[in-house]
Formats: sequence, structure tokens, C-alpha cells
Amino acid sequence: MDASAVARKRALLSTAYFGDPTAEFDQALHATFVETDIWAGVIKDQVNIVLGAKGTGKSAMYSLLFVKRRELRKRRIVVVGAESLEDDPIFVSLSINPTLSEEQFATLWKLYFLALVGGALRSLRIRDASARRVISVLEGESLLPRADGSLFVRTFNEALRYVNAELEGEFGVSGPSPVQVRVSGRIVLHEPTAEERQQGKIGLNELLTLVGKSLTKAKLAVWLLVDRLDMAFPSDEALEIRALRALFRAYISLGLPAYGFKIKLFVRADTWDRLTRNLDAGGRFPGANMLNGTEIRWSSNALLNLVVRRILHNEHLCRHYGVKADHVRADYRQQEALFARVFPEHVETDAGIVKTFEWILQQIRDGTGNVAPRELILMLSYAREAQLQRLDLGIVESVDEHLFDQNALKIAAAKVSDFRLYRTLFTEYPYIRSAVDALRGGEASYTVERLERLWRDLPWQVMTMNDTHQLVDRLTALGFFEVKSAGNVTMYHVPPIYQHALALFEQHR
Repeated sequence: MDASAVARKRALLSTAYFGDPTAEFDQALHATFVETDIWAGVIKDQVNIVLGAKGTGKSAMYSLLFVKRRELRKRRIVVVGAESLEDDPIFVSLSINPTLSEEQFATLWKLYFLALVGGALRSLRIRDASARRVISVLEGESLLPRADGSLFVRTFNEALRYVNAELEGEFGVSGPSPVQVRVSGRIVLHEPTAEERQQGKIGLNELLTLVGKSLTKAKLAVWLLVDRLDMAFPSDEALEIRALRALFRAYISLGLPAYGFKIKLFVRADTWDRLTRNLDAGGRFPGANMLNGTEIRWSSNALLNLVVRRILHNEHLCRHYGVKADHVRADYRQQEALFARVFPEHVETDAGIVKTFEWILQQIRDGTGNVAPRELILMLSYAREAQLQRLDLGIVESVDEHLFDQNALKIAAAKVSDFRLYRTLFTEYPYIRSAVDALRGGEASYTVERLERLWRDLPWQVMTMNDTHQLVDRLTALGFFEVKSAGNVTMYHVPPIYQHALALFEQHR
């Protein structure tokens, strides 16, 4: 390749932007969003609980619903967020209140959601008698702060303070009688007695019904969006289960049409699995059958579409390749053709030659078979950096129009592996680190008996698991292991996304 061609490739790469793996910082997110079937279900109000592994696009959907606010408002739908993605997650406050019971947590969620919808009534300037009553009570109880940059945090903390200071539980030990919870403030969870009404108290359900009356009169519906619950409980799984059971109880009870608003939840799939297992172990509550989550799963076609959209987001790349973005987005064959012009045809591996896109998916697929768009975006960004470094060093591998050579892609895959292990798995699940590190430098596949020998001397007291089988099951659920069969033997295979970071090797036969 002559010097001018190298300079041209360097110029194209140096000004290219393929996105940020964190949705709230991704400048290309909205322009390159892939409208999947699940997104269609959300926007059509057919899906209320969205499940997905980290990086699969839950926060992207959450964020895009706010971009679509004007479009939704034409349908008389008002979008209200339970927090801001730009700030620290407000639900982290829950981790410093480990003594709250499930009933107290349920009241906390209801009060917070009531306050948010009450704030929407106030900001929309809805002034009928029902709205005025709700707003007056909430303001009087300091549950409706005036809007400022910390509105979500202040509102949540006021609801938490209210529960901590004024909620008294009377919990039944057994029997069919419903649990009674008393609130010593102006708002009570149960139906107020005549004496309590004389004292100016009002029931929480009555306030919620007033919200519904006001929204019905205004011919409006509210969608209340909840995301980032996985960041609220960094080290206390028992607290997480209690708080999330309470959240889903609140979700069910607030789903009555009389209340006029819907809660839309964006939940990590592994968090959902732990919760549903706990529901079975601890006894399901009334209405638990309403908890029907829809899991995000990306097809290879959708992932290729995502890559091409990221390329098309760069106008100078469109000019260079002589393509029109709208035409390519509308024709999958043109998407395949553009990918073939930007990337090499194949990647050479120890196991043989693999088509490039197939190889990329192999490198970033976890043990559950899931490919997260976040890792795909990381792969593009790291490949750009690696290719620029190689050009700067005078390493020119191809003489064609490809932006990337296969060695730049291999460097990128190794960096994605490091990111996934150190900045995702170990950060979120630190208690499994000693077990995973024990595999370092070994083979990629293990029997449970061999794992038991490797883990025999692990400091189990610092882990939540108490035996090998439990730990293997947890690592499999997290996608660290893929279950494979070799004859009558079950093998636990570490997928490529973790292999480089742990210096593992495959046995090729």
C-alpha cells in the first residue's frame, strides 16, 4: 500500500466514531438504535418488563423512550423516569437501610412512585380537585420537593426517610389474614378509620385512586420507567431479594386501571432469575403470575445491522465507500456488502479459517449464547485504536479498501476479554474471583470433579457458595461457563470472551 493510501486510511479511522459501550454516554445511540421486536412491544405498550444481560440494550430502550416523549405525548402518554441515567443511581440508598422489611420496602416503592406521578401532575399543571388534593398531601409530607437538579435523589430520600421515621409494622406470623401496616404520618397504607380521617389522615390507595381520576379526566396515561436496579445492591443479595420482591408486589398492586399509570421495568436477567427462584422458595404472593418478563436476545442479523449502522453514522465513511445511509439501512444485502468492504473476508485461527463476522460473534458470545451489543461496540472501538497504532508503527497488512486487518481485530478481541472479566464480572461479582483466578493459565474445559480439585483450598468463607456444584451452577448462570457434553461426560467450557484474560488454551483435536 502506498503512502497516500496509508494516510487516507489513517485519516478515515482517526475521525471515525463507533460509540460508547455505556448507553448514557453513547453519542451514536439514538441515531443507530436497532428497533427490535421487543422495542416494538414496549412502544406499543405490549411489554412492561424487559429482561436482559448487562450490555444488551435495556438502558438504551429506557433512554430512547424519553427521546420519543413528543411522539408518545401525541398518544396522550406521559413518560416519567424513576431516576436520571446521568447521575449516580438513586436506589443505592437502599443498601444503607438493611433492616427494612419487605412490607416496608413495598410501602417505600409505592410512596416513591406516587410522589413521581404527583410531580408529573404538578409539572403538567393539572389542577382538578383530585390533582390538587394529591399534590397538597405530598407537599405537606415533604414527599414532593420542588424541581431542581437533584429532584430524583431528593424525592427518593424523602420517601425513604418517611418510611424509616413513620412506618410501624404489625406483621402476622401465619394465617390468611392480610398484613397490616400503619403509618404514623398523614398518609396511611390501610383504609383510614373515622378517627384517623378526623385527624386529617388519608389512605395511600385513596391517593393513588385520586391520581387515576385526575389522569382519566385529563385523558392521559403515565408510563413510569425503572432501570438500573442491579446497581442498588452491590454486596447484599438477601437485601436485594427482599427489596425486589417488594418492588414486584408494588408493581402488581399498582397495575390496577383505576390508578391511571403503568410501571415499566428494565431488569437484569440474572437478577430476575434469582428473584423468581426466591419466589418459588419463599412462597409466591398473589398476582405473581402477572410477572411476565420478555428477554432481549439479539439475532446475528440484528447484530450485523448494528455494526453497519455504527459505520453509517460516520458521514465521511459513507462518502469514502460511496453509499447512501438510508439505502443501506433499508437493504440487508447492502449491509452485508458494506461489512465485506470494511472488514477482511476471514480470520485465521488455530482451529482454521473463519468468516470475519462469525469469528467476531464467537469472540464476544458468553456461555449462555448471548451476544451483548455493548461488547460489539467495544470491539469496533478497540479495533479502531489497534488499527491506528499499527498504521503509526508502519505495519500495513492489507492493500485493499478494508479499514481493518485481522490482527487489529484479534487485538480488539483480547481487550474486550479483559474488559468483560475485570470491569464486568469481577466488579459485579467479586466473591467469585478466587474461583475464576484458580483456572488461570489452564485449559478452557473442565469436569466438575476437576473443578472440585482446583477449588479444594479456596477461602469458601468469603464466598456465598458453600460447595462446588453450587458455584458451578452460579458461574454457568452468569455465562462464565458453557455446558457441553463429551460422550457421557458433562464439560464446563469457558467461552473465548474470558479465555484471553485468563490465558486459557483450547485443546484442538
